[in-house]
Amino acid sequence: MISCSTRPPSRTARKKRPSSSDVSRWEATKLDISPHDLRHRFGYVMAEQVPLHRLAQIMGHDSLDTTARHTRATQRDLQAKVEKIAWQ
Repeated sequence: MISCSTRPPSRTARKKRPSSSDVSRWEATKLDISPHDLRHRFGYVMAEQVPLHRLAQIMGHDSLDTTARHTRATQRDLQAKVEKIAWQ
């Protein structure tokens, strides 16, 4: 049945929506990924598009060495690049 009431539901009847940080935390736990892992992935993906010194600024690093550690590729990433080159 459709209600014609224009009054919003009472405060106790509303369900609290999880915040984005709650959802992210839940998803990361579910996938066994830490926020730091996500930061490394961000650095790696951005390094393909942004110069390293700019990426260091974006990530808040004082040292390019720190940024370089965040941009290391995984074995799977390296394998995918090799396979891409092999088929060209």
